[in-house]
Amino acid sequence: MGKKLTIALCVLALTGCAQTVEGKAVVEDSWQGLGVSESQSSAPTSSTRPRATAPSPSASNAASFDPCELDDISLRVFVGVDPETRSDIPGGGGCTWTGDGLRFTAGINGEVNRESIATTPGVTDLVEFEAYGQMVQLFVFKGDQCISLSEIDNRTVQFTMSEVQFDSYCFNLRITTRLLLGDA
Repeated sequence: MGKKLTIALCVLALTGCAQTVEGKAVVEDSWQGLGVSESQSSAPTSSTRPRATAPSPSASNAASFDPCELDDISLRVFVGVDPETRSDIPGGGGCTWTGDGLRFTAGINGEVNRESIATTPGVTDLVEFEAYGQMVQLFVFKGDQCISLSEIDNRTVQFTMSEVQFDSYCFNLRITTRLLLGDA
């Protein structure tokens, strides 16, 4: 009896999954388009909300990427800093902002010798990950600082995050880097 019941349930499950259902799949966008570019979304409908995306410096527009011109929403939501706290880094090439228990810096310059950074005393970890087709190196410094580096159009984009409640995995900077690099 148990064997026949098991076979019957398997047949029922397989026939139920094999049926075609007419209609159109509808996806609820709980993020309301944040982080999704227009090319990734479907054709607009009457229920489609305007899309808000992170800045997207890519090889084609890297020369126009200005690390000091990150939009206020990205700074508040993605990074967690107050856009009004912006201050220019002496010598140019970047800006810094502060938030509740953290400092964030964005800069861009020529090539950076990553090997010399990796051998700097105080570097406790080096992680590589991909963000929108770009390789990113994340350096963890003993204490309270993480740095991510990415090459865009032969220039290095550097994001630095110092946190009072330091996370040695640099989770916040990993997410911030991915969001700010945008859809290359």
